[in-house]
Amino acid sequence: MNLRRKTVCGLVVLITLMLALITLAVAQIHQKMSLPPPTVELKAPLVVVPMNLRFGHPSVQVSIDGKGPFPFVIDTGAEGSVISDSLVSDLNLEIKGEAMVGSPSGGKPLPGKIVQIRRLDLGEASVLNFFVVAFDASNVFRQGGSPRGVLSAKAFSGYLFTLNYPKKRMELRVGELPPADNTEILDYDASTRLPDVPVRVAGVDLHANLDSGSSYGLVVPAKYAGQLPLNGKLLPFPKIHRVDMESEVQHAKLKGVMQLGRYTFSNPDVIFDKSLQTANVGTGILQRFRVTLDSKNHRIQLQEIPADESD
Repeated sequence: MNLRRKTVCGLVVLITLMLALITLAVAQIHQKMSLPPPTVELKAPLVVVPMNLRFGHPSVQVSIDGKGPFPFVIDTGAEGSVISDSLVSDLNLEIKGEAMVGSPSGGKPLPGKIVQIRRLDLGEASVLNFFVVAFDASNVFRQGGSPRGVLSAKAFSGYLFTLNYPKKRMELRVGELPPADNTEILDYDASTRLPDVPVRVAGVDLHANLDSGSSYGLVVPAKYAGQLPLNGKLLPFPKIHRVDMESEVQHAKLKGVMQLGRYTFSNPDVIFDKSLQTANVGTGILQRFRVTLDSKNHRIQLQEIPADESD
């Protein structure tokens, strides 16, 4: 891995795991303050928004209260949406309250603010009366052109939400997925905070969060390092810097097959994270697919796009 790759991956990991620590805080804030969910409006039956994969995860351009555009990460692995406090200041957005931002891993929480966005536009879709959490993201969004915030896929609940990786576009439409067939369409547990999918890793059955905000493929709790067959020794990997702590990780090649629905991945690279409790499937794997979430029916569809059909 060259230096540029390390830098980009480090930024992606920071952004990804920043979201994990904010999701619960956002959910609790909405519950305690009885904040209304946002209203989503589509100006066409199918809204298509160009999607960028510059940092290894999907991002789109958004306008906020008529100003912008600004790059925002689109994350299926985040329960709530966040924005950098620098953008809040730039746009003079209305602050509605205080919040504490911390990770489930138990670090020291950081102060944040509850912010109201009256109108967020992306393509022919609008999110109205949108509440997000703002905090100092200067240690996360470091590079020029870096995202100014993160949009949770949950902002579009009730619609079919698609990340079409091969065609580099996000899609929104009204409708429902067909019943699960356990090959391309999978059910996920409605009680989980984030959509998850069953995966089989070298014969071991796991559930993994579907996380477009991660640039990596398969990340699993470190306890599985002694249970999974590996093709070689565990190797050191750069520390994962959460907002409130650092996490030790290692990686190795799996000696076997990972299965996701009807799709298989031979000898994939696996990252072992000491602070994770649940496995994670990120963009490193999802980039082969057109991924659709049906939040109403708690279903996920994975469609592999042939190379000759991608842009």
